[in-house]
Amino acid sequence: MGNGWRDVSGHHGWANAQLLSYCQQLDPVTLNATVPGTYGTILETLRHLVDAEASYIIRLTGEWETHPWRGDSEVELDVLAERAAILARTLDQFLAADWDDERLGEGWGDNQEVFAIPAGLFLAQALHHANEH
Repeated sequence: MGNGWRDVSGHHGWANAQLLSYCQQLDPVTLNATVPGTYGTILETLRHLVDAEASYIIRLTGEWETHPWRGDSEVELDVLAERAAILARTLDQFLAADWDDERLGEGWGDNQEVFAIPAGLFLAQALHHANEH
């Protein structure tokens, strides 16, 4: 997988850092604003993005220590920025090494059924998920 993925991942990490930094300047009313049809408030959406990215990166890398905060969802933007930086470093280090994008990992369905997913899809989802929000 070489440098191309690292370039994309690096941009993704940079964009997350920029977004979180910008949002740290917003007032609480704005951060808690919501629009019908969206995930929730701006802050809830950012929390969701970082937590979901951690889940994808864990399943891609197998590095469970990357996400020791699982279930700790009521954090503020400074903590989200720290976590996003950890995730960006973890992903960059992972992509710097040889890895098998066809290696099978576990996915979970709506009924908690487990099914096999190629590892490359976890990378794609980690890099794409924020676009959905």
